[in-house]
Amino acid sequence: MTREQIGIDAVVVLAIAVAVFNIDIRLADGIGYYLGPANAVLHGKMLLVDISSQYGLLSIYALAGFFHFVPISYVNFSILNSILYVLGYSYIYIILRVWLKSQLIPILGILVIILQNYFIQGADPIAVPQVGFLRFGWFIPVMLVILLRHKLHLNLLRGLEVLLVAIAFFWGVDSGMYVLGAYVAFLVVESLPSIRLVVYRLLQVTSSLLVVFIAITVFTFLRSYQWPNWTEYVQYALTYSSGGIGMLPMPVVGTYLGFLAVYVIIAGYVIINLFEGQKESLSLAVITFMTTYGILQFIYYVGRSHPNNLHNVIIPLIIVVCWCIQKGLKRYTQLDFVTISINVLVPTVVAITILCALPFVVIRGKTLDTNQYLYFLENQRSSVAESVEAVRQTSEDRVAIVSMVDTFFLVEGGKTNFITDSDNFLQQVTTAQVTEIAEMLLTKRPSTIFIDHDHTNDYNMFSVPIIYKAITINKDYRLSANVGYLDEYVLMESK
Repeated sequence: MTREQIGIDAVVVLAIAVAVFNIDIRLADGIGYYLGPANAVLHGKMLLVDISSQYGLLSIYALAGFFHFVPISYVNFSILNSILYVLGYSYIYIILRVWLKSQLIPILGILVIILQNYFIQGADPIAVPQVGFLRFGWFIPVMLVILLRHKLHLNLLRGLEVLLVAIAFFWGVDSGMYVLGAYVAFLVVESLPSIRLVVYRLLQVTSSLLVVFIAITVFTFLRSYQWPNWTEYVQYALTYSSGGIGMLPMPVVGTYLGFLAVYVIIAGYVIINLFEGQKESLSLAVITFMTTYGILQFIYYVGRSHPNNLHNVIIPLIIVVCWCIQKGLKRYTQLDFVTISINVLVPTVVAITILCALPFVVIRGKTLDTNQYLYFLENQRSSVAESVEAVRQTSEDRVAIVSMVDTFFLVEGGKTNFITDSDNFLQQVTTAQVTEIAEMLLTKRPSTIFIDHDHTNDYNMFSVPIIYKAITINKDYRLSANVGYLDEYVLMESK
């Protein structure tokens, strides 16, 4: 490996960081889906007991652990999400570099990935973490460890593989299923023709899943003295799939057919090679992993067939196409893997870690004052600031806020919500859920309720008006004051 190649690799990684690291953003409400549940955990609530999360389990606990050391805020979360994009794209490049033993194709591949997955998105990717590496990034460490195990002949790394797969499964139910399904397919191809070995490898994965399951169950019980309700883990996945909420029909003809064509061709290639007994221990198994992951992640587009979602599921497709191009060219530059690890992988990891840690060293113990407002609140900064201060001044830690942006007021005010289990009202996706909250309010009767002042705007959809109507018809609450973006209602007997 020449100095020129090392220099090009360094330039590529630096270019990735410069291109995608961005904190000058207009913060969007999509962050609340992660920040709300994490804020609730920091205030003593527990997942699977008294809160739920639409986008994961271990992901929320990991965020809560992170914000235990770094002040929780929209800006700090945005920095973290931006760092994850830098890391995700950098490690994809490293994976392609090591796997394909080439430099040009990985450079072209990562360029296409960043253009399609980051810059051509319909929304700011930093502001919608539910489509980024925080949710869909676990295939990267799994694939990297697979390559390390094969190249360095370290079978001990297999234990790390199955542990990463188990963590990915409980990180988030949908993205976890993609990784688990892909890894099972990988194990089958890698272990054949020995059926006994296939069964043994699958038992290893099952054991790892069971260990993580027990660990989460025991952790939940020790923290809450209640056993976790595991049906909550799949609640939203079932609500969206069986309930049809948010579903979009697939077009008869569209770009997605190109995705399917590539995956069908590669799947056929794998099957033919298996039947002919021409098994390439690394190449065939790894392409099976990546193709299966791509097919399973494509289900995300099938359920919500918005054209923008093709950009969200394009990464595995580009990786597979890079492999196809390299396979067709058959121009392998033989590189020593240990040399690559020493000269590329280790320095890259160290450099990226240091660079990504710097922002949090600077902001440790404080929050940034810039860009603290959601994009649709930017023209109401004074009223939003007044609402944040009113929430902050309440004496209770749990404050009843009925707002489509409750997460923002709770995080900035240092509170947790009295009514929504996850500190994110946007997760109430059905009329039944909202009606249940209204009934709970009227039963538990908090002394104060904050509600959106403009409770009839389009953004509030149906949720806030339902609760507003229940409160005003009940007559037990009266409007006490307008506090900027929110109105404050107080229980009649408390005044």
